[in-house]
This record gives sequence, structure tokens and C-alpha cells, in this order.
Amino acid sequence: MNEQPGGADGPSAVREADLIDYHLARQNAAQAYNADMAKWILASLILINGGPFLLLSKDLPTGYVVALQDAAPWFVTGLALAVLCGFLAWLNTGMREAVGGYVVKRLIAGRDVPQSRAEIVSGQVVKASYLFSILTGFGSLATFLVGALTLASSYGG
Repeated sequence: MNEQPGGADGPSAVREADLIDYHLARQNAAQAYNADMAKWILASLILINGGPFLLLSKDLPTGYVVALQDAAPWFVTGLALAVLCGFLAWLNTGMREAVGGYVVKRLIAGRDVPQSRAEIVSGQVVKASYLFSILTGFGSLATFLVGALTLASSYGG
């Protein structure tokens, strides 16, 4: 039997399989790194927004407690945005995996198979959850900064 270069069993199929394996290994490494960074970012957002409340367990001057009452809504909003950011990042990761599964199914079925409605919707959810996770993360940081300024001006002024 004569194998043709570039055929299903030829050298190009081997190169394609190697490239797919290489791409999958890099994608898995990137996802693991992103997951570690997301944990660190979310923990930091929760810590900075929740930190002022940890001080309430200590004996504090009345002025600080009153000032914290003015700033507390900002810190609580920051905590809520941090949790929402985490949810959106989780949603993004899961839907990204689903999109990858749809792509593999289409490649197995043939390269000319159109995207399914579920794949299109999943892709849109990936884009939206990515954008809104970034926005809620920065929103959480911004509410911390506003809360810190409010606390500083209320306590210092």
C-alpha cells in the first residue's frame, strides 16, 4: 500500500497531531496559571474589602467605629463585587470548556459543519462573562478605594 504525503496517515497528520498535543498542553498550563491568579486576585479583593471589619473585634475609639459606619456600604459593595467577579470567572471557565468541546465535535464531524446554536450562545457567554468579570474586579477595587477615602476623611476630619 502506497501512503501519500499529506494523507490521513501521512506526515502531515502526524504534524497536525503533534501540534494539537502541543496546543492542548500549553492551554492546560495557561488555564492552571489563570486559575491560580484568579484565586489570588479574589482573595486579595475579599481581604482588602473585608479588612476594615476585622478591626471591629478590637477595642477601638468610638470615632473609628462611627467613621466605619460611613464607609461600610462601600466595603460591603466591594465584597459583593468580588464574589460576583469570582462567579463570572467560574462561569467563563466552564463555558470556555464547553466551547472547546463543541469545536472538537465539529472537527470530528467534518470541517464544514456549521456552529450549533448552543456553541454560538456559549461563545457569547464566554465573551460577556470575561468582560464583566474584569469590570466587577475593577469595581471591587474602586469601591475599596472610595471606602478607604471615606473612612480616612470621616475619621481624620
